[in-house]
Amino acid sequence: MSYDQVERDCEILAGRLSDRLQNGTLEDADFVGIPRGGLIVLGMLSYALDLPHARLEPPTSGEGPLVVVDDCALTGSRFRRFLRQHPDREVIFAPLYAHPELCATIEREEPRVTACVNAQDLHDYAPEELGDDHSEWQAQWHQRHSDERYWIGRTEHLCFPWGEADTATWNPKRKQVEQGLSVVPPEHRLKTRPGVDSSQREPSASVQVQPDPAGPIRPSPAVLFGQVGNHTIVANPEADVCIELGGTAAAMWHALVEHGTIGDTMGALRQAYSVGETTLRADLVDFAKQLAVHDLLHVPDGSFA
Repeated sequence: MSYDQVERDCEILAGRLSDRLQNGTLEDADFVGIPRGGLIVLGMLSYALDLPHARLEPPTSGEGPLVVVDDCALTGSRFRRFLRQHPDREVIFAPLYAHPELCATIEREEPRVTACVNAQDLHDYAPEELGDDHSEWQAQWHQRHSDERYWIGRTEHLCFPWGEADTATWNPKRKQVEQGLSVVPPEHRLKTRPGVDSSQREPSASVQVQPDPAGPIRPSPAVLFGQVGNHTIVANPEADVCIELGGTAAAMWHALVEHGTIGDTMGALRQAYSVGETTLRADLVDFAKQLAVHDLLHVPDGSFA
């Protein structure tokens, strides 16, 4: 999410709050952000709603509701902790991004929460990714966090300019919950390690996006590949295979992925290498067959014709 996207969604959130909270409710409300992303969103939202300074100062015993703002709500655990720390106010929860079932559950289970209003709905990918195992997976997470989470799902991985949303994963070998991996390089986030000069930080790896297949010859569905230094690493976790390609082998791999056919790949390679057509075809076909045997390359019947 870029700053521009967040700003546009803050305008949407402001409109939805105004539509949902009528009869002067919004005019009597105080506003607070859940640290730290919620504070950034609250600043943008305050301009969209044209809130005076007094409405953003730490609330004491105001008569109106308390609007609690956050950049996102994935399970509601941070909001639940906030409610425990502020037990005496009517609350309106305003996460910028959330799943609608999470908002509905919060409204249903928390009598003090009169509304949960978000700008954009998140999608739950768990049912389609887990299939028949979804119910069991959901029950296991409920058992582990019965008193923390309002809702269990697997939504988009949200990345903001100031940081990325925290995620959790279950380690079946250690039988414990662990923090999910970070996927955004440090230079793309405002959040950095305190006390470390940015000039002294080690350069982070770049984000490499897997290209869409261009033809019938393509990486196998589970394959991941990327450039590491002067070599290309190709791996299939499902087949427990990982290889390192360099020189002409790496060039052949990238040309096959980019063009998807033997003919088009040969045309691209002949521009870069001085080699006869017969020799190039034989080497390329042999290379593709070896990758196919190790489940790294999908080669349909007739692709070598």
